[in-house]
Amino acid sequence: LFPYTTLFRSDPFTPTLGLQLSAGCPLLGLNGMLSNNFVVQYSSNLAGTNWINLLSLTNLPASPYLFPDSGGVGKPARFYRAFMQ
Repeated sequence: LFPYTTLFRSDPFTPTLGLQLSAGCPLLGLNGMLSNNFVVQYSSNLAGTNWINLLSLTNLPASPYLFPDSGGVGKPARFYRAFMQ
Protein backbone atom coordinates (compact mmCIF):
# COMPACT_ATOMS: atom_id res chain seq x y z
CA LEU A 1 0.00 0.00 0.00
CA PHE A 2 2.65 2.54 1.02
CA PRO A 3 6.40 2.62 0.36
CA TYR A 4 8.91 2.59 3.23
CA THR A 5 6.56 0.86 5.66
CA THR A 6 7.22 -2.00 8.03
CA LEU A 7 4.15 -3.97 9.01
CA PHE A 8 3.86 -6.52 11.77
CA ARG A 9 0.82 -8.74 12.00
CA SER A 10 0.13 -11.34 14.64
CA ASP A 11 -3.24 -12.73 13.53
CA PRO A 12 -5.82 -12.22 10.76
CA PHE A 13 -7.98 -10.00 12.99
CA THR A 14 -5.19 -7.50 13.68
CA PRO A 15 -5.45 -4.36 11.55
CA THR A 16 -2.54 -3.24 9.40
CA LEU A 17 -1.32 0.30 9.24
CA GLY A 18 0.57 1.83 6.31
CA LEU A 19 2.47 5.11 6.32
CA GLN A 20 3.73 7.55 3.71
CA LEU A 21 4.66 11.23 3.69
CA SER A 22 2.44 13.59 1.71
CA ALA A 23 3.85 17.13 1.48
CA GLY A 24 5.77 16.47 4.72
CA CYS A 25 2.66 15.26 6.57
CA PRO A 26 2.36 11.62 7.69
CA LEU A 27 -0.52 9.96 5.85
CA LEU A 28 -1.72 6.72 7.40
CA GLY A 29 -3.80 3.96 5.83
CA LEU A 30 -5.70 1.60 8.13
CA ASN A 31 -6.76 -1.79 6.76
CA GLY A 32 -9.03 -3.98 8.81
CA MET A 33 -12.33 -5.76 8.91
CA LEU A 34 -15.14 -3.37 7.97
CA SER A 35 -17.73 -2.45 10.62
CA ASN A 36 -15.27 -3.00 13.49
CA ASN A 37 -13.93 -0.49 16.01
CA PHE A 38 -10.25 0.50 15.88
CA VAL A 39 -7.83 2.70 17.79
CA VAL A 40 -4.66 4.20 16.28
CA GLN A 41 -2.00 5.45 18.69
CA TYR A 42 1.41 7.09 18.40
CA SER A 43 4.52 7.45 20.53
CA SER A 44 7.85 9.21 20.13
CA ASN A 45 9.66 6.32 21.86
CA LEU A 46 9.12 2.79 20.60
CA ALA A 47 10.51 1.30 23.82
CA GLY A 48 8.31 3.49 26.03
CA THR A 49 4.87 2.85 27.47
CA ASN A 50 3.38 6.29 26.76
CA TRP A 51 1.12 5.73 23.73
CA ILE A 52 -1.29 8.55 22.84
CA ASN A 53 -4.60 8.05 21.03
CA LEU A 54 -4.55 9.61 17.58
CA LEU A 55 -7.82 8.22 16.19
CA SER A 56 -10.73 6.12 17.40
CA LEU A 57 -13.05 4.74 14.74
CA THR A 58 -16.42 3.20 15.41
CA ASN A 59 -17.38 1.00 12.46
CA LEU A 60 -14.46 1.33 10.05
CA PRO A 61 -16.15 2.91 7.01
CA ALA A 62 -13.88 1.62 4.24
CA SER A 63 -10.66 -0.30 3.94
CA PRO A 64 -8.16 1.22 3.54
CA TYR A 65 -9.21 4.22 5.59
CA LEU A 66 -6.78 7.09 4.88
CA PHE A 67 -6.12 9.92 7.33
CA PRO A 68 -3.33 12.47 7.96
CA ASP A 69 -1.44 13.05 11.20
CA SER A 70 -0.89 16.80 11.01
CA GLY A 71 0.57 16.73 14.54
CA GLY A 72 3.41 14.58 13.21
CA VAL A 73 4.71 17.24 10.80
CA GLY A 74 8.32 18.11 11.59
CA LYS A 75 8.69 15.53 14.36
CA PRO A 76 12.03 13.65 14.33
CA ALA A 77 10.41 10.27 15.09
CA ARG A 78 6.87 9.06 15.54
CA PHE A 79 5.78 5.43 15.86
CA TYR A 80 2.24 4.21 15.22
CA ARG A 81 0.20 1.18 16.18
CA ALA A 82 -3.41 0.10 15.57
CA PHE A 83 -5.62 -2.40 17.30
CA MET A 84 -9.23 -3.53 17.28
CA GLN A 85 -11.35 -2.78 20.34
